[in-house]
Amino acid sequence: MRVWNSGLTGKTGIVLVLAASTLPFIFDVAAVFLAWLFIWPYAVNVTERLAVLGFIFVVLTAIGLQLRNAANQLVTVFFLTRRRRKPRTPPTRK
Repeated sequence: MRVWNSGLTGKTGIVLVLAASTLPFIFDVAAVFLAWLFIWPYAVNVTERLAVLGFIFVVLTAIGLQLRNAANQLVTVFFLTRRRRKPRTPPTRK
């Protein structure tokens, strides 16, 4: 939070780091759409269409793995940065 409150430089830095971490996902989604829009219409027989579908399946699997790893990292960060309770001290007897 300290970086975000440091002004325009901090905000720009955070946005750039987040954008850089999402670039593989964006490239994979773009590859799927490009294959679907530009390669699929030129695939005439079953073998070529299976190759295009195989490529799309591989890229979508890579997207799924990226999402799983991102979710795993978020859960790990949230777990490690959670607030810790103070241990209860037993009441002292007088």
